[in-house]
Amino acid sequence: MTRAPIRQGLDSFFVRCRDMDATDHYRWARVPSEGDALAFLVSVTDQSLRAIPDDELVSPMRTRFAFSEPALKRGRGVMTLTQYNDVTHEEVVHERVDGVLRVRFQESTPPFLLSEELARGAREGSITGLRFFDFLGPMPVLRRVERVRVPIDVNGTRVEIEAERFSDASNDSELVVAHAIPAIGEASFVLSLSRDEELCVELVAIRTTSA
Repeated sequence: MTRAPIRQGLDSFFVRCRDMDATDHYRWARVPSEGDALAFLVSVTDQSLRAIPDDELVSPMRTRFAFSEPALKRGRGVMTLTQYNDVTHEEVVHERVDGVLRVRFQESTPPFLLSEELARGAREGSITGLRFFDFLGPMPVLRRVERVRVPIDVNGTRVEIEAERFSDASNDSELVVAHAIPAIGEASFVLSLSRDEELCVELVAIRTTSA
């Protein structure tokens, strides 16, 4: 089974998603996978990472996203969220169980992870076949252009993460990936991914306690 460095009940990832009309923030909290490789309960936060009460939201969000073993091994897609809706190239089933919307992915990873197959390409210096906001058409080949240090909030402390920046020939698409994060472990973490400048997902914070 694919080794998942993200610990159940302990690790939460805070992600900022931006499109042409809105910027939203989400908490991805690791929950029991129930046979999948990874699963998260996703909720809406404000930019200071504070959970937003349901009565302050136009449409309260209670969503469980699960990712299969093949998704983490060979998935070409990096799914994202736009205005509380999941965006992916694959056909997924949305099923509501006990008030929670459940969605399972077979070909996509969470917005802060690359699959093992895409990670191999990143380590070799180029990524081909990445699918992100796929309705805009195929992503171009992304090539490593530089090594960078990116600040991330880890348990309330600003930590500089060693990362690599990839871009296409026209600089319309960009990926920043780190192959390890302190307090989490080794995996290919997406620190940011964007295309057409206006569509972007960013990992802004990590918490490694259940608080």
